[in-house]
Amino acid sequence: MKTVLLTFLLLPMSALEIFQKEPCSNNLTSFQTNVSDSSVVKPYPKPEFIDKPYILLDSSRALIALEENNINVKPKMSKMIYTIGDSVAAKNAVSDSIPYLFIMDLRNKEIVQKLVIYKLEEYKGKRALVIRAGTSPDKLEESIIKVNFKDMGDGLYNLIPQRKLEPGEYAFILNWSSYSFRVE
Repeated sequence: MKTVLLTFLLLPMSALEIFQKEPCSNNLTSFQTNVSDSSVVKPYPKPEFIDKPYILLDSSRALIALEENNINVKPKMSKMIYTIGDSVAAKNAVSDSIPYLFIMDLRNKEIVQKLVIYKLEEYKGKRALVIRAGTSPDKLEESIIKVNFKDMGDGLYNLIPQRKLEPGEYAFILNWSSYSFRVE
């Protein structure tokens, strides 16, 4: 099987084809977050760090930094395992019962093409992205959630998943770093 080194993960060729099929865009074409633009009072709070995703809670307008971890790679005979953090559950959680946005103070415009969300699974007591040998592109695509970017002004962007996030563990992944959260 031919492999290709991406900026953040070593994935089978079929995974690269998924990325090339539909690059992320700046337009809003599909799933929207559960907060309308008019429900959050401007100006938006400014994240402490640039080019890192945060959760913005609508009710309190509090910014929550996502748990940042390095990605550890464990190649196995029949799979590649990318572990994230030291526990099964991320420290930060979101829920449909409390409106929220994912935001980023975006200065590096290359992030627009690289940032995706991965649905994680539990692997030996840790959160992980597990890619098994022979995984079909359709199956791999289930773990990858592309992100649209909506300009909120003053360098802030709303990060909008292209599909609804079901309950589970997730991570924004960029350049061997992960920004974890869970959906309850």
